[in-house]
Amino acid sequence: MHKIATALVTGGAGFIGRHLVAALLARGTNVKVLDPAVRAAGFPSQVETIEGSILEPDVVRSALNGIDTLFHLASYAHLWALDKRLFRQVNVLGTEIVLEMAVAKEVERIVLTSTETVLRGWRNRSPGLIREDDERPLFDIPGPYTDSKLLQEGIGRLASGQGGRIVTVYPTVPIGPGDVNMTAPTAMIRDFLTGAAPAYLDSVFNFVNVRDVALGHIYAAEKGEVGRGYILGGENLEMSRFLELLGAASGRPMPTRRVPFWLAYLAAYFSEFVANRITKRRPMAPLEGVRLARHPKAVDISRARAEIGYTPGPIAEALKEAVDWLRSEGLVEP
Repeated sequence: MHKIATALVTGGAGFIGRHLVAALLARGTNVKVLDPAVRAAGFPSQVETIEGSILEPDVVRSALNGIDTLFHLASYAHLWALDKRLFRQVNVLGTEIVLEMAVAKEVERIVLTSTETVLRGWRNRSPGLIREDDERPLFDIPGPYTDSKLLQEGIGRLASGQGGRIVTVYPTVPIGPGDVNMTAPTAMIRDFLTGAAPAYLDSVFNFVNVRDVALGHIYAAEKGEVGRGYILGGENLEMSRFLELLGAASGRPMPTRRVPFWLAYLAAYFSEFVANRITKRRPMAPLEGVRLARHPKAVDISRARAEIGYTPGPIAEALKEAVDWLRSEGLVEP
């Protein structure tokens, strides 16, 4: 079992990163955070904060000094960007820089944060559960985010071949408070609560409490097998059931009207076209998100349960916390 004494969290000011930092501190770990947004994150004084980017080799090299565990979470974690180069610059080149430096520093354990979207192509109709060793959808990629994360996996394999002691984790759809960057899951909840999304595309996703994902990262570092991957998921839910739970958590009626895939696809295509060419603002429905919803995305978390002791709880509590946080931030009405 690997003991975490001093850890560096890249992207520690992000959604999962904030909760990971809190979980590490609760276990008495010395924590460093490398993130451009560390000043705004409000970390306690015992956290060593480094304001910088993973695209700056000298900053990364310095941040890695004196650590035994690296949690590499830093990424562009959205499904749309006005500048499409961001996906590969941050998620691919940034990972290449971080892992190259970490291998050179002989960091004892590296946890690389991927995503379950890399595990199955968007046109794959299989009703079977998604597992860590499924064949990667190299020619069935839903969009630039997943494409960049697939390339990130390749960089991880190269670093492993050079001696990197890497464990990969695949979070599903994280739910909870504190998502200041408004990633896709939180934006979806906000849109349902505000009425901006009056209908839904029914599919199956796996939703997980963001705190469970944070703990899963720690378990992967401590007990995960080097070279192996672990899905960090929670509950497999149809979107209609997810909306029932969201309605119960918020006390508000949720949409009951479903839209067919073809209509959602056309709306997303138009929305993204307008965003790219006219408004320059994030579209209501990114095309990659609609593609990901085309077929069920239920996952199997039995490997993580058996090998690293990962035990996620029900999603209802995380939904209530997410709703309360959005209200406290003034992003939805009380």
